[in-house]
Amino acid sequence: MKLKMRLYLYLDVAVIISIFVIIFYLYSIKQISQKEQLYSELSTTENLFYNNNELVVAVVACGDRLNETLTLIKSALMFSKGYLNFIVIAEDKLKENLNEKDVLPDVDALLYMDTDTLFLTPVESIWRYFNKFNASQMAALAPEHEDPAIAWYNRFAKHPYYGKLGVNSGVMLMNLTRMRLFKWTEYVVPIYKKYKLHITWGDQDIINIIFHYHPGKLFIYSCRYNYRPDHCMYSSICKAAEKNGVAVIHGSRGFFHSEKQPIFKEIYNVFYSFQLGSDIYRDFYQPVEAHLDTLENTNCGKLKNVFLKNIRRYLDLDFDNT
Repeated sequence: MKLKMRLYLYLDVAVIISIFVIIFYLYSIKQISQKEQLYSELSTTENLFYNNNELVVAVVACGDRLNETLTLIKSALMFSKGYLNFIVIAEDKLKENLNEKDVLPDVDALLYMDTDTLFLTPVESIWRYFNKFNASQMAALAPEHEDPAIAWYNRFAKHPYYGKLGVNSGVMLMNLTRMRLFKWTEYVVPIYKKYKLHITWGDQDIINIIFHYHPGKLFIYSCRYNYRPDHCMYSSICKAAEKNGVAVIHGSRGFFHSEKQPIFKEIYNVFYSFQLGSDIYRDFYQPVEAHLDTLENTNCGKLKNVFLKNIRRYLDLDFDNT
């Protein structure tokens, strides 16, 4: 099986060249495993409106986010087994207009990722949630928090938000066909104008406001698909990750480059240093495990097994489920 990637870039010429050189390298050495089928076969019924032939991952990489973006792409390539189609948008002006214009009119569905996220499991494991949408749902997100005592929206937000604790927009499945039918872009500007003095978290706040008024349009998946420092820095509050492991790690608020909870930085650094085509067990898993063994005195480090569980599963390693 071959890897297919389309890359839409809106960059200065020098950056375009550098990314294409790197992506060509990734493409040329990536070997797609055929030892097992995809996690699920996705149907294309008229109720779902998405194309299952390719998995589309979109990222907005403006400013100094190039290294994070390439590391995110690398993590997707390391574990996935099917076709991956990357859309990288890297122009500030275009980013500002993303929610105002249908900039991807020919794309049926995609998985949007913040640049400070990394896959610890195949992309297919989250993409399969499209198959769980009902006839009304057009997007999927994870909760912003699990604990109301330390959550943000219920304590500080001065605008409407989804549910009891809000949602985090860092990892978002988007059925664009349904969103266009909903006329998503027509909601964004009026909401921004009404609440602009109270918006703290940018597009995430706008998304929360929309789904506050249209909760039936949103599917919620668990915190293991958007695992952030908040889930472990005080205590372990993502029970789904404890049970099934972290699927996507999100180094929000700069934690991939911070010593506050060093497990996030260490995992990012090993991904960053890993050369595609190398042995994942020897050159990725073993270094990660060794680094995490030194961090058991930190709050998040005590939970090292939740970070390793899906990597072990991918490598068919025997592991302790505790």
